[in-house]
Amino acid sequence: MKSKYFAILIVILNLLVFACNQKKENAQNTIAQQSEKTTTVKILEVKERKIAETLQVQGNIQTKESVLVSARLDGILEKLYVDEGAKVIKNKTKLFKIETENLENNHKIQKHNLEMAKYKLAEAQANYERIKSENEKITIDYERSKRLLEKNVITKDMFEQIETRYKQSLAALKQSNVLIKLSEEAINQAAAALEISAKKLTDAEVYAPIDGYISKKFQKEGETLRFGMPIFQIDDIYNLEVCAFLPAEHYSKIIIGKTKIDVNINDLTLSKVITYKSPTINPQLRVFEIRAAIANENQKIAIGSLAQVIVYLSEEREAITAPKSAILNEHSKKIVFTADNNIAKKIEVQTGLEINGNVEIISGLKKSDKIIIEGQSQLKENDKIKIIE
Repeated sequence: MKSKYFAILIVILNLLVFACNQKKENAQNTIAQQSEKTTTVKILEVKERKIAETLQVQGNIQTKESVLVSARLDGILEKLYVDEGAKVIKNKTKLFKIETENLENNHKIQKHNLEMAKYKLAEAQANYERIKSENEKITIDYERSKRLLEKNVITKDMFEQIETRYKQSLAALKQSNVLIKLSEEAINQAAAALEISAKKLTDAEVYAPIDGYISKKFQKEGETLRFGMPIFQIDDIYNLEVCAFLPAEHYSKIIIGKTKIDVNINDLTLSKVITYKSPTINPQLRVFEIRAAIANENQKIAIGSLAQVIVYLSEEREAITAPKSAILNEHSKKIVFTADNNIAKKIEVQTGLEINGNVEIISGLKKSDKIIIEGQSQLKENDKIKIIE
């Protein structure tokens, strides 16, 4: 009986030994299979490229110069020479005319008044010369009568009569001189009135103050106008500017005449330099305005267009970059995998600016390194890899 139990025990022990050996063999096979595992990846050769700190915002295209052309005097709008959409040339294109009949009549009257004032001056000057001549004769008589009185040749009464005539002559001479000055002032006033009437005639017919196009018409022919009422709006479509607003924290980075921007308008891309920076920051929105001049000689850009604006907050420089997707986080560190003779190598990197899906690599990589950009999340150090195009 004992031998029977002993035999059973031997069998059980043999089974246990066999199971252990089988498990060990399976584990060794699994390790061997894992060591032979190959991961399919894509790689990218590291190169240097130009990078800069940038900010993308939305901007608006506007004209640098827009002018409201208004009535310069009261009157009836007699004639409009242009309409909306018309091209105008500075100081050459006639815009409109205010009824001038009354202005022309007034101008004629002021001309006549000036001529009359000149005649009155000539009369006053002639009268002055006559009185002056008489005064010279009376003065001689007066001086002689004083000597004759001293010698008792004439009576005191006769002397007093001559003296009175002398004083009256002096007064008349003084008065005639005043009349000359009044006549001269009348000429100045008449000349000023004539100049004003001439200016009103000029102001009645208005020419374009800038080159551009008529964007708005506010009045119709026959309307009664008052001084300052707008007639046309002219926009200079040849000299435009892009306007955008940036967050306040970037204010010190913007330098007029130096900071570069790229302006994308539909399919058109322009590289410009900032020409204006607001001297203040909006205290509610915490933004400030920038502008850049845009030449529009071919008229491909419409006023009011939206634009995508990329602002270069720092100077461009050469730097090694890697796609953001290629960089992995591992225990608070950033790593990439490189391909080295079909073996994956893990490298710790330090990163900088992130621009358009690429990240600046400050340290860890060098030019011509081949980094893994697809399949890297499945890799471990020294894994075998298969590179596909």
